Amino acid sequence: MGGRRDQVRAKHSEQRFWRTASAFSECFAPTVSYVYNALIVIWFGLWLTVRDGWWWLTVINRFVPHLFAPILVILPLALFSRRHRAIAASLIPPLVFGALYWPYFGPHLAQPDQTPSLRVMTYNVLFSNTDYEAVATVILTHRPDLVALQEIQPEMMGALVERLGETYPYSLMGGEHPYGTTAVFSRYPLLDSYVLDLKADRPAAAVKVSVAGEEVTFIAAHLLAYGLRWGSLAEMPDIINLRVFEQERQAQLLVEEVERLDGTVILACEIRDQGGSDHSPVLTAFTWHVQK
Repeated sequence: MGGRRDQVRAKHSEQRFWRTASAFSECFAPTVSYVYNALIVIWFGLWLTVRDGWWWLTVINRFVPHLFAPILVILPLALFSRRHRAIAASLIPPLVFGALYWPYFGPHLAQPDQTPSLRVMTYNVLFSNTDYEAVATVILTHRPDLVALQEIQPEMMGALVERLGETYPYSLMGGEHPYGTTAVFSRYPLLDSYVLDLKADRPAAAVKVSVAGEEVTFIAAHLLAYGLRWGSLAEMPDIINLRVFEQERQAQLLVEEVERLDGTVILACEIRDQGGSDHSPVLTAFTWHVQK
């Protein structure tokens, strides 16, 4: 008898739990969904009209994909609540996310068999990284034809030249910088190479090679970082506004350089952005999304 009573109590406890969870979701989920969706709509409207016009909006725009992480919780809660308005409202953020990022997830055109292939890599190695062997291993594992490195220090450059010399005998480093600079490694002989001054922070390293009889220019670049750690809260508006201006100027200099060049140009750039900044459209306006 005691065992049966325990089973009945357990069943009643389970039923109470699900009734409580159902009541909670029916009350709480729609409210959270409406508030979150309203915030996304407000942000998206500001993004379309103001973009980086306000410093605090600039900060938010650097973390755009993260704004949509709550979808993973809110959408199931809305579905569980079985309220049509909450479900409909919870579909707004996924639609906005899709509108922003569909080029990265959409289908890519198949490459004709007769088209020469070219494998490229862009790799921010982090200026404080001293594990040179790990960086070399990553490059040799993927075996690209051209490699763009950002934030590389002279010590790492020397180590990689020695470690990768047999596979990538041609290289260029874009000067020195306290927080690392840009560099290019190539399987192909260099027809030309030069360092492009971007007027602020790191220069860009550019090389020209011949691939199947076609000239290809490969540029490694790194736009100015925001440096939120290098100022007080009171200084943040001025720091961010200045750096946004410099980033846009750097992006425009890269655009002008690409327009000046003949043949195919591949820009491998650390743009300090996840799709929400003012300088992102400047660069994407003249580029094609490539399949990773």
